[in-house]
Amino acid sequence: MAQDNRYKGVRPSASHRGCSDVHAEYTAYRPALGLRVRRYAARSISCPRDTQLTRSGPGGSGTALSSALAATRFALHASVPVEVTSATTRPSLSDARVDAALHAHLIFEDPHNNLVHSKIYTDMARPWAGGILPRIWEVPWIEVETDKALVYFYNFPQPHLYHYIAVTEKATGRTSYQKQYTGGPLWGKVVVSTGEQGGRAGWSTYRWRLEAFVDAMQGRTPAHWVSAQDSTWMMECVDAVYKAAGLPRRESSNSQE
Repeated sequence: MAQDNRYKGVRPSASHRGCSDVHAEYTAYRPALGLRVRRYAARSISCPRDTQLTRSGPGGSGTALSSALAATRFALHASVPVEVTSATTRPSLSDARVDAALHAHLIFEDPHNNLVHSKIYTDMARPWAGGILPRIWEVPWIEVETDKALVYFYNFPQPHLYHYIAVTEKATGRTSYQKQYTGGPLWGKVVVSTGEQGGRAGWSTYRWRLEAFVDAMQGRTPAHWVSAQDSTWMMECVDAVYKAAGLPRRESSNSQE
């Protein structure tokens, strides 16, 4: 899909997928530029013992599903929130120090010094529908609203299986649909490890990450890279949310009980 300046700066973020029931929604509104983003991800596959709800593992929904925060930062080109105005959790049944669900309200500042209010909701312990059906129909999506258009990205964490990007023009109400299984503005001219230009349609997001990692390790400039500073900002965001929720900060693995 070719780049379109009408939607410049509005970019979806990949999701970290666990093995438990997962629900995450992200909303943000920037009055000055009319930007609104909603993000939803769900999963209905359960594990007998979910390591993502233990202190020694990822340590809760806010950590395991930090892509809800990452989506906000990525869309706004933001570092850390100006303020976490509220954060509430539903504790895990196995450990009250771990959040099975998290709801937070944050304020970010974008590169143009506009304040953006964002609401983030993550849940890793949702019940099956009617107590018997896993919610396999709840496919993750992200929706971005700008002054001129509404952009809907269906199944962004696993686009290699199936996805589409629907762009609805506000002026005309017309919706166009696009798909991007290979190439794109970042990878389109890159010759990947298998020799093709732009990659292969069946590659998952994990394979694309591996391609970027190998390029970096071999001294080449990867098509996309998350810097160490950006990773630090990400964890500072998670720490700030947990602090506002009254939960202990997630320490390194060798310092946990």
